[in-house]
Amino acid sequence: MSKIVDGIISKQMEIPKLYHFVQKVIAGPLHKKVEEMMVQEMPDITGRKVLDVGCGLGNYSTLFSNAQYTGFDLSPAYIDYANLTFNKSNTSFSIGNAVTPPSFSENFDFIFSVGLYHHISDEETIKSLKALQRMLAEAGSIFIVDAVFPKNFNVPGYVLRKLDRGKHVRSFRAYKELLEDNFVPTAVDYHTAGVLDFIVYKLGV
Repeated sequence: MSKIVDGIISKQMEIPKLYHFVQKVIAGPLHKKVEEMMVQEMPDITGRKVLDVGCGLGNYSTLFSNAQYTGFDLSPAYIDYANLTFNKSNTSFSIGNAVTPPSFSENFDFIFSVGLYHHISDEETIKSLKALQRMLAEAGSIFIVDAVFPKNFNVPGYVLRKLDRGKHVRSFRAYKELLEDNFVPTAVDYHTAGVLDFIVYKLGV
């Protein structure tokens, strides 16, 4: 029965407008906080090359109006929506898989991803992040935001993470160990926004 329910939820979340509504209602505070963090992370993005991995509907592209923004996602429906909604001269959206990212002619100054890696296994996460490191320009950085289970007593947050389409939600501790066993992160931090807890980490070349 749970597989049937998961399938129904996944299919419904492939509808861009419904997905956007759910994200706004449930994860609105999280996305607002993430936007603020990214603006602080890249205060001068003018002319830089930015890659959004698992870009979803492309909402974060609006933060990079002075940069060359590229986004890719596995969902054709999301990419169609992004191209219709955020089609500007500095943006590019295409279908792509985060585990084996598309090839691009140039490397990127800033690569980021929000809410992607709890959808894939530990092995796939490591493979993806290593591929992204190879796509960084000199002195470039990777900025990742992802779901984690609450560290403290937070029943609504725990329930929402258990109901998430992503079946690889990790504890903060397990996630941190996975990163430190395979990379040298420049930062690994725990945050809460609304009822949702999340990890933020940074990687260099």
